[in-house]
Amino acid sequence: MGIFDWGKKKQPNYQPPKAPLSGNYRVGLGAIEIRYQNFAGEHKTFTGDYRSAYLSGHHVVIRVIPTGKRISLNLERIENRDEAAGRARACNRECRSK
Repeated sequence: MGIFDWGKKKQPNYQPPKAPLSGNYRVGLGAIEIRYQNFAGEHKTFTGDYRSAYLSGHHVVIRVIPTGKRISLNLERIENRDEAAGRARACNRECRSK
């Protein structure tokens, strides 16, 4: 490194962009339906994989079909919160023990 290279920033290594999520995500045996009321009062039903779910503060984060995208759902707005939160807690314990 020469005297004139001190102020130069290193170029980051090129990383190709990630492939966009497609609509072919399948949950298999880990399917759970979550009934949710959004901020506008609309009732929605999401189908996701409970094995991918975890609790983050007052939210459940889960991958949903058809794209496999992770969404965060407020626990207070989940209509079947006992089932959803229970499965997320159970998965958290199983995943940590492995």
